[in-house]
Amino acid sequence: MRRWEYIQRDKKALRSWFNGKKGKISWDMNSFLKWYQYQEKVCRYCGVSEKTCQEVIHKGLLNSKRFATEGVFARGVNRGYWLEIDRKEPNEPYSENNCVLACYFCNNDKSDVFNEKQYLEFKENRSDFLRKLILKENETLSK
Repeated sequence: MRRWEYIQRDKKALRSWFNGKKGKISWDMNSFLKWYQYQEKVCRYCGVSEKTCQEVIHKGLLNSKRFATEGVFARGVNRGYWLEIDRKEPNEPYSENNCVLACYFCNNDKSDVFNEKQYLEFKENRSDFLRKLILKENETLSK
């Protein structure tokens, strides 16, 4: 297994995401990059850190055909490793006031079904589950 270490999302990937949202985005590239840079890298909905998500996925503690294997990315196989940009109001454009960072699990769960307020009321605490997976795996390795 390749050694795991936290990797921040680079500007190239952010530009690619931005360019893929043509017609659904209401801010310019520079404003978006500045917004992203100053966001704390934790999920708005469950509080799990991007670092924790990366470790869980990299170590294969949870598996999906959408996850990179041991940090090797391919087209369509890069979800979950970085926090995703979620629209609080799913039918409104991507904008500074309508976007938050969300983990893959919450963003996938929230989908376009809930707005931010509804989802915060609906969701359960997923971050503890992910942290417990890491603790359990670490205990197994130390035995």
